[in-house]
Amino acid sequence: SILMLRKERVVPRELILDYLYKNPADEPDIKIIDAIICNLRKKLQSALGFNHIETVWGRGFIFKEPVPASLAA
Repeated sequence: SILMLRKERVVPRELILDYLYKNPADEPDIKIIDAIICNLRKKLQSALGFNHIETVWGRGFIFKEPVPASLAA
């Protein structure tokens, strides 16, 4: 996914939309990205027990690696 390719960097909704829909004529409304991210978060949470995707308000989304508990303290 584009979020993993640009790990630890903010990815704007527009860039995600362009990545998913190569033809601008096929692009749905930008709000579809919020629904896609919501579903992706649920799947990550279910599979890994951790949500890797954070929202950067007004800018987009960022994929973050979890910090091991031994390093968090």
